[in-house]
Amino acid sequence: MVTKSKKLVIPITDIVFLILGVKRDEVVAISIRPCPEWLYLAFGAVYAGVKVVGISFTYKDGSDLIASMERLQRCSLLAVDPGVDSKSWEILYTLIDGFTKEGHVKSVKLPSLRYVVGHRLSTLSDTSPSQPLKTIADLLTDRTGHDDISLPILDPDDIVALFQTSGSTGTPKFVARTHASCMHVRRIAGEQGLQYLSSTNAFNEIKCNS
Repeated sequence: MVTKSKKLVIPITDIVFLILGVKRDEVVAISIRPCPEWLYLAFGAVYAGVKVVGISFTYKDGSDLIASMERLQRCSLLAVDPGVDSKSWEILYTLIDGFTKEGHVKSVKLPSLRYVVGHRLSTLSDTSPSQPLKTIADLLTDRTGHDDISLPILDPDDIVALFQTSGSTGTPKFVARTHASCMHVRRIAGEQGLQYLSSTNAFNEIKCNS
């Protein structure tokens, strides 16, 4: 599927998640820095009926990622870029017990995780461990020829995304938002301008209407 607007055409990874075996109501976690590919993954997850969450992890022993995955419970796919000085990749690499070039992984410490997708792997530092991974570009290529796969019908009360809190009081928590609550804020933004979305009131409106 391609999402269109007046000025933008966005290729998305909707059915690729279904081809991989990601199930509806599972979670796709995205840990890549802002770029168009972030949108491809996020919109693709939404269309596939998969919950999407943006996450970050910084502890060298990976304990914050382990704790986040335990909270998410059903996170089956993680998209990751190397991070600053390849630190994100080096942390993740220590937690994965086995990779395949098709994107499948096994991890005792992250038991729900079945797939890892890489991005900007060419920026890995020379000292970082290398591993052939499926990339976001591969996902977009894999989508070709599978337009016969049907996407699920979405309900306004379905959870569309999980928002990670700052973690200032400990391990970050995740707040669920439905399609209906997010569209409520979109309607308000249409009436009052995009500036509203950056205000505290916008998040209060989501909370009250989710």
